[in-house]
Amino acid sequence: MNADRLSAQRLWLRLAPWFVLVAAVAGYLGTFGCPFIFDDASIGAIRASSIRPSFGWIDPRGLVRITFVLNVLADGKNPAGFHAVNILLHTLAALFLYGLVRRTLLLPVFKARFSAFAASGLAAVSAAIWAAHPLQTESVTYVCQRYEVMMGMMLLLTLYAFVRSTSSTKPIPWLVISGLSCWLGMGTKESMAVAPVLVVLYDYCLVSNGWQGVVARWRFHGVLILSLGFLFLLRHHAVNSAVAGGYAMTYPTVPPTIYLMTQFGVILHYLRLVFIPTGQCLDYAWLPVESIRQAILPGLLIVGAGIAALWALLRRRPVGYLGAWFFVTLAPSSSVFPLHDLAFEHRMYLPLAAVVVFVVTAVYGLLRRLDAGTTPERVSATVGGALAILCLVILLGATVRRNEVYGSAETMWNDVLAKAPHNERQRVALIVNLNQQERYGEAMDMGVRLVDRLKVAREAKSRPAHRIAATDPDVLYPPAVEELGVSFLFQGQPEVAALCFREVLPVRSSRRLHHNLSLALLVEGQVDEAVREIQAATALEPGNATSWAFQGFLLSLAGHPREAVQAYQRAVENDPTLVTANIELAWLLATSPDDSIRNGKRAVELAESALHLAGGHSARGLDVLAAAYAEMGRFREAIETVKEAIDLEKKAGPKKRGMAPSSTAELRKRLAAYELGQAFREEGGPTSTSAPVETR
Repeated sequence: MNADRLSAQRLWLRLAPWFVLVAAVAGYLGTFGCPFIFDDASIGAIRASSIRPSFGWIDPRGLVRITFVLNVLADGKNPAGFHAVNILLHTLAALFLYGLVRRTLLLPVFKARFSAFAASGLAAVSAAIWAAHPLQTESVTYVCQRYEVMMGMMLLLTLYAFVRSTSSTKPIPWLVISGLSCWLGMGTKESMAVAPVLVVLYDYCLVSNGWQGVVARWRFHGVLILSLGFLFLLRHHAVNSAVAGGYAMTYPTVPPTIYLMTQFGVILHYLRLVFIPTGQCLDYAWLPVESIRQAILPGLLIVGAGIAALWALLRRRPVGYLGAWFFVTLAPSSSVFPLHDLAFEHRMYLPLAAVVVFVVTAVYGLLRRLDAGTTPERVSATVGGALAILCLVILLGATVRRNEVYGSAETMWNDVLAKAPHNERQRVALIVNLNQQERYGEAMDMGVRLVDRLKVAREAKSRPAHRIAATDPDVLYPPAVEELGVSFLFQGQPEVAALCFREVLPVRSSRRLHHNLSLALLVEGQVDEAVREIQAATALEPGNATSWAFQGFLLSLAGHPREAVQAYQRAVENDPTLVTANIELAWLLATSPDDSIRNGKRAVELAESALHLAGGHSARGLDVLAAAYAEMGRFREAIETVKEAIDLEKKAGPKKRGMAPSSTAELRKRLAAYELGQAFREEGGPTSTSAPVETR
């Protein structure tokens, strides 16, 4: 080999990881502006105060939830930060896959079939195609699927560290990393349970001389197998509630045999997307097969492939391990264990690696035949490299286009409904989105049609033999009626909204539902009933600051200032960043006629904190801070502060922004009192009229 060629290969060996990194990131550079959608809303709602440790964190996904909380602590609820972490984790997974494939191809089992240059090239191309494939967008861009990405990263690290140990002069540190990764991975997602199986099969098929070598490493494999016990304990402590679009409900599932027969067609669809990534859908609402005849042909193909993979694995053929990887990683979601939904693209996150590596190495093998009688690797390197670049360009283009659909929640829901028009769950999600955008008229029109359609389906005498959550009228009718109630509430029909909320309550009682019913009753003027409903809301979810703040508002309005103070204090304890709770608690502590309630020092602290959180641009906040200063006898500061509030009120004009419920006339009255050295005392109810609705 000439010096130039040798130099070029050495350069490639150094640049290969960067090639993978660029491929992993390039397709997702446009996703930082993508908002939270669907289940992402619950992720984005995490508050910084959620960092407090609790037994609720002990579950098979607790480690990922910690990363979500850290996202909030670092950058608030900005979706860009969440996307950045997902891309980082995906890139690390791609690099671990690169290292795993490269070192695998250099194992003795391949009998020096691959040079260091070829192994590095094939590994880089495999990892880059895997990372850039549009089939991965659901795992990476859909923020809440960080569970899948992080689980995949930990599993790949487990295997990579193991293969490193087999060729290292100091294997123990690598075995420790492998074992630790496996154990930590059990806190990312339940499907990490396949990791010990994949490591044992890797050892059997590619490293050891059959089962004898596996048994010789029994201590290490025993540690990995024990991690399954750890997963069981995590699962035991988990609170198992089915959640769809923010609604707690019981999902229907199909029988295991029907689920398995349906998965034959689902897996073929996944494989079609590997080679022809068009028609992707976030939520297929895949329907179960209605007869065994529908499953015969896809079943023969999938079972035949499985038998071939098992035969190759038992004969310790490397291709057998790729087949085992594909079927084992799909097993938790695509076998006899029924899940609520029959098809989701993120389930192909790890199985895709086996298909890609198989295709890349197979193409390389064909190209090597063209090298016969020529300089080694000349044709395969040149033609293979060109094919790889072309493939990557096509895949990255498809990934960028697919990510554009994530640009808005409405775009995504319309995309889903165009491809799965029978998916009523997504219509509920679209109505939620329209309500959040304050497009209540559109939401109400769509909601009325959906509720009527679901009502007819519920009353129908004949129903499908097997139901799924995305189309089941019994599951979807309550959230549809609840969202319709929100639309009616903001369309000025609180009495109809209250009827909607009350219809849902016997079926599913939730904090959100009681909260919104309380608001509807308040608008109707039924304050005492509104208080009872908001108390039911806080009883169901004592950690929700918004409902505690609303309870404080209602109690103050009803003439119970002492109880109102207690409710506002609970709100501030649960979320110190909630501006409304800080402001209104400070107001009561500064202006209450009851001497036992007032606490000027605390009022100043709360008002200053609220103003800081509001960026200093809140007439209401300045008004409250002035009252707190006056209560402390700091009248000069009170005068200056209330003048700032008056200036902000004037700038706001007739359409007042933020939290500015006090009129200029009221502010001037308080200014006159402060100039006379008098603190303000509120004899009636609260001056604030802010009452938060729960729209998600």
